Amino acid sequence: MKFHSLVFLSSLLFSLSAKSQIVSIPYQDNMKVPVITLGINGGTYRFIFDMGAEVSIINSKYITLPQTGKIKVDDANNASKTLYKSKVESLVLGANKEIAFSNVNVYSTEMNEQVFTCNEIAGILGMDLLGSYVIELDPANKIISFYKDSPIDKKEMLPFGKKGNRPSVDVMINNQVINLLLDSGSAGFIKLSDKAGLKFDSDAAQKMTGYSGLGLYGRKEGVISSEVIKADVSVGGTTDHNQVILIEPTNSSKLGFEYMKHFKVIVSVKDRMLALKKIEDFQYTDMLLKFGFLIGIDKGGYVITKKNVSRMDVEIGDKVISVNEQALGDLCDINKVKELIEKTEVAPGLLIERGRQRLRISQ
Repeated sequence: MKFHSLVFLSSLLFSLSAKSQIVSIPYQDNMKVPVITLGINGGTYRFIFDMGAEVSIINSKYITLPQTGKIKVDDANNASKTLYKSKVESLVLGANKEIAFSNVNVYSTEMNEQVFTCNEIAGILGMDLLGSYVIELDPANKIISFYKDSPIDKKEMLPFGKKGNRPSVDVMINNQVINLLLDSGSAGFIKLSDKAGLKFDSDAAQKMTGYSGLGLYGRKEGVISSEVIKADVSVGGTTDHNQVILIEPTNSSKLGFEYMKHFKVIVSVKDRMLALKKIEDFQYTDMLLKFGFLIGIDKGGYVITKKNVSRMDVEIGDKVISVNEQALGDLCDINKVKELIEKTEVAPGLLIERGRQRLRISQ
């Protein structure tokens, strides 16, 4: 009898969840962030699904809208941009337009950074619209589902942030609680502001220098100093040991999509609750951690954008001509270049250009 009761209860919960679901849509993550397809004023476009964005923003390079005003804003890295107030007549999600918004107030600006143009990103779908629904991000199946109500028992959920419509959660890092934004629109891992107050052994930290992060509003000029530490990280009832954490001068502390993709994430703005259900173990690394330098894009070319201060043979801004004798051509191949380098066990040889000199760099 007890077994039948459990089966019935399980079936009932599944039925209620299914009835609550409005639509599920696939996403791609070749940009290291989730990208979805949606409809704007009758056209079909690619948008970044961004839980870390307070408002939705249209890329005027692809979608032209009438402007009713403008504001100047700064991002977490203090890069500035002018946004124009606009309105979208129709925005729809789902093959059968299961989710539809009419006469939506949005902001628009031209996004000229390579990461947007290479991937034909027509905008950012932010929490001003996403927050109307309970959202489930399922990285295992690369699906985003929208619900009327939470698909799981609220007893399994955590408190939602402190204010505003962007989800954040308390995370335990080396036995210290830090509130972190869930930023699916950021391609990074775990990033802490140097103002977050985390106490750590500075002698054990790796010292880094380089450009600030490249965001929606571009990159703030100049070179910054940062630190990388490894620490135990606890969230959603699980602890992951020896995780990589970047600490740098920024106004935001967050979990980026490279971290979030190891969890099923559920966010309910109306209930001010969220859940993170771990789906796999993970250990983050990249070329900066493995080899002491990071190749990125700046001013129309491949350059060294960040490095460990112990590497004296490369400088920030060095132009990278080739890697292991292979010339770097199309800037849209940046993620392929990074993946190729990160999969190697031996540090790659570089041909760089510094001023009027060409130099060969080897480990």
